[in-house]
Amino acid sequence: MHLLLSIITTFALMAWPLMVMMSPMMLAAPGAVDNKAAVLSVMLFLLFPVGIFILFGLFGINYLGINSFLLAKISAVVVCIVFVVFGYSSLFINMIKGVPNSGYAVVNNTVYFSGTVISGADPDSFITYDSKDYENEHSTSLYA
Repeated sequence: MHLLLSIITTFALMAWPLMVMMSPMMLAAPGAVDNKAAVLSVMLFLLFPVGIFILFGLFGINYLGINSFLLAKISAVVVCIVFVVFGYSSLFINMIKGVPNSGYAVVNNTVYFSGTVISGADPDSFITYDSKDYENEHSTSLYA
């Protein structure tokens, strides 16, 4: 039974690099990087190897003779590196701060463009355009 479970798990883990490679496409739609549910779903989707190894560890199953909790730690480090390299961690941090990840915004008397601070910008005189004023125009947040 453990052999069959190891084979199925191996095939599932072989698909993970492909999912990492295609994960930016999950946030390619207009406004998707500002959608909390979309960003969190991408991050949770990429965490599935960690979940698999934690479940194995809870049930006392070793994967290919290696401690599953050790593999969970290793895969968590790899997933965190992927989050940093692909920029998902900064998208998540900006969501927590309330800063949009695309376009211009004024949050807490600080002017941002695509989640980064614009130094020297005056937040009191800064005006952003709203897409509601321009019928289905997705690029209005790029102008201020």
